[in-house]
Formats: sequence, structure tokens, C-alpha cells
Amino acid sequence: EMAFLDSMVAAQKRCSFLHCKEYNRLGAICEFCKLRYCLRHRLPEDHGCRASAKVEARKQFIDAGFIRGKSTSNSYQRQTLKEKLGEKLNDQSANRVGAAAAKAKEKAKKNKKKR
Repeated sequence: EMAFLDSMVAAQKRCSFLHCKEYNRLGAICEFCKLRYCLRHRLPEDHGCRASAKVEARKQFIDAGFIRGKSTSNSYQRQTLKEKLGEKLNDQSANRVGAAAAKAKEKAKKNKKKR
């Protein structure tokens, strides 16, 4: 079946895009729909294979390591980082409260000395 389609595409001389009358001397065969298109319609986005191209591009992007898929190790790392951030924020809050209490004591001592 694929051999038949391949032979038909090779024999085709016109662009497969609807209402395009260009002859395919330098055209390209789409890797998604396997049809031949002229230079103007050779990109998947130009002839209707946008969704297939988008899925394939995303897959390649993920495979290249630019986007990490959801995994247990990633969620574990996220949970660990969340806990560390919570501890750090609690420490900073405690330091602020402690510093404010120290300032209040100092202010009270100064007021006592003035009297």
C-alpha cells in the first residue's frame, strides 16, 4: 500500500495543494501526509499538516532535553525544594521578629534613660 502511494506521489507533477496549478520541478514531499507540494506550499503549516508538525516538533524538543517530562524524580526534587524554601522563609521570618523585638527593647531602654 505504501509502495503504491510512493509511486503515485513520484509520478505526480502538480502541487497537491487545492487550487494550486504549479508544476513540481523543485517541490518537496511532506513527511506527514506524503504528498508532493510546490515551493510555496512545501511547509506543513502551509498545506494543512500544522497539527502533525506541531506534535512532532514538541516531541523533538522534549527528546532534546529542553523540556523535562513529568517524572517521579522531578516531582521529588520539586517537593524537596519546596520544603527547603519553606524552611528558609520561616527562618527569615523568625529573624525579622527577633530583630523587631530587639529594636523594641533598645527603644524601651532609651526611653527609660530619658526619664
